Amino acid sequence: KGMQRMLVQRQMEAMNSDDKESLVKLLGMEVRASKVVTKDAKMRTFIQEDSSRESITKFAYDLHYGTLRPEQDVLIALDDSVVRGNTLKNAIIPMMDRLKPTRIIFVSSCPQIRYPDCYGIDMAKLGDFVAFRAAVALLKERGMGGKLQEIYRKCQKQ
Repeated sequence: KGMQRMLVQRQMEAMNSDDKESLVKLLGMEVRASKVVTKDAKMRTFIQEDSSRESITKFAYDLHYGTLRPEQDVLIALDDSVVRGNTLKNAIIPMMDRLKPTRIIFVSSCPQIRYPDCYGIDMAKLGDFVAFRAAVALLKERGMGGKLQEIYRKCQKQ
């Protein structure tokens, strides 16, 4: 619903402008929602050792062809279970890429990890988390790499 609201808002803004070309383009757009990748619920990949997890993840997911218009659609993927990102990197993104979207936008949300190892997953290193690696990459890309040292110093003072 949020994407649909954003599209309608942009269409209304374009109606009030002199840019009729943008209005025509926006009026031709639509928001579609569809399940593109599904997981076999019986396969518990996060419990496996690193060595066997990679091979299992390739068989744990099914791709739904025909839901995306190749080289026309942007694929926005939502997930709530990303920890290290190995499954994402080794299985899910390569599968999505086979659908040939113009772009893949990945959105992940999960609760804080307050008690590491509660599921038997070794989470001792912050650098293992895909969200942390993505945050570091974004800071560096924006020329804000020094922010990490600043935050680290503040944490040490506490």
